[in-house]
Amino acid sequence: MFNPNYKSVSVLIILTLFLLSSCVTAPEQQRLTFTNFAQIKEGVTTEEEVINLLGEPKEVKSGSIDLNQIGAVLGEIGSWIGLDDLSDKPLSGTTAYWKSADAEASVTFYKGKVFSKRFSKK
Repeated sequence: MFNPNYKSVSVLIILTLFLLSSCVTAPEQQRLTFTNFAQIKEGVTTEEEVINLLGEPKEVKSGSIDLNQIGAVLGEIGSWIGLDDLSDKPLSGTTAYWKSADAEASVTFYKGKVFSKRFSKK
């Protein structure tokens, strides 16, 4: 009959926990794939949908641009292309970044939807 001692049981427990932890983290790392990224559509996909596809981003940056200042800098050319009479509110958005061992991606959001996206393999 098998009589386990404490040392062999503890080694078995540690080994099991190690194997389980690697199973839990592996799917998260593999969410940044071109197949998942290709499902993101500019102007359509929401920020929440992107996070569901790719997981939580590693970094998020915010920024804004005041189109009235661009119109003022361009002067008369700005008025010809309609940049002289813009809202006082600047355009603002966020860019989220994802990184894995073999890929990087960034997605810029404006008003909660994808404005632009970029994917590259390492």
